[in-house]
Amino acid sequence: MGTSPPASRPAAAADTVIALEALDPALRARLPPLVAGGTIHSSQREQRMVILDGQVLREGEALGADVRVLSIEPQGVVLALGERLGNRRVRLRP
Repeated sequence: MGTSPPASRPAAAADTVIALEALDPALRARLPPLVAGGTIHSSQREQRMVILDGQVLREGEALGADVRVLSIEPQGVVLALGERLGNRRVRLRP
């Protein structure tokens, strides 16, 4: 009796990164402005920064209770939206 390999599962919604502009307008209206004033990307994580809504943030830091900076990349900033905002990940392009 053989065992079959586990079926591959589609990525969970929380693992999928979508463009901020692609969010449902009703959800987008519940977010802070999310205006990127600039980013600094570095090969060293501790040196990466984004100016978001006038605040300087590093990876892992939060903007309010429901938005956290996951990663700062050359192509944009990936934000994690909290449970009240659907546990989504969005990309903000500077």
